[in-house]
Amino acid sequence: AVDCTGHGVPGALISLIGYFILNEILSSSQTVLSPAQILDRLNKGVAQTLRQDTEGNTKDGMDIALCRINRKENKVEFAGAHRPLYILPKEGDLIQLKGDRKPIGGGAIYSSSDDFSNHIQSISKGDSIYIFSDGLPDQFGGNEDKKFSSKQIREILIENRTQNMEEMHITFEKRFEKWMGNSKQIDDILMIGIKF
Repeated sequence: AVDCTGHGVPGALISLIGYFILNEILSSSQTVLSPAQILDRLNKGVAQTLRQDTEGNTKDGMDIALCRINRKENKVEFAGAHRPLYILPKEGDLIQLKGDRKPIGGGAIYSSSDDFSNHIQSISKGDSIYIFSDGLPDQFGGNEDKKFSSKQIREILIENRTQNMEEMHITFEKRFEKWMGNSKQIDDILMIGIKF
């Protein structure tokens, strides 16, 4: 799940750059890369393409939640740039794997040499995972013009954990539209859910 900074032409340009660099990383690698290794290479590629590693004029970049799912070993591997992964077990508490507090690209402010963190979590039949852009939790609405919030997303997931993905989609859409009311949508919204 990727969300690029900027709107219109700058946002479209970053989307294309990210798309082509990501495809190049995956097609040219001789080994299976972890999500964190992919994000490290994507970050370097975006910085070089936009010359953020030398000139640093542009602060454009992207937030991303990236998963690699191993169905044989029943594991999900995750790395995130400003975005989390929610794992909702069939029973028990929701698990949140936090992404690193830095974007892909973004200029000199984020040119830290630290690599992205890789997380591995076991999954079982009946569990589900969710990744989403910040447009969902950051949307204003409600009676007091508050944000939709990550807390409300977690609550909806837990309350409706027995629903299939189609039902969950309808539940989120209805809650979100009711929450937004007459407020204007402020950002793109992307949410991906997978049930095992």
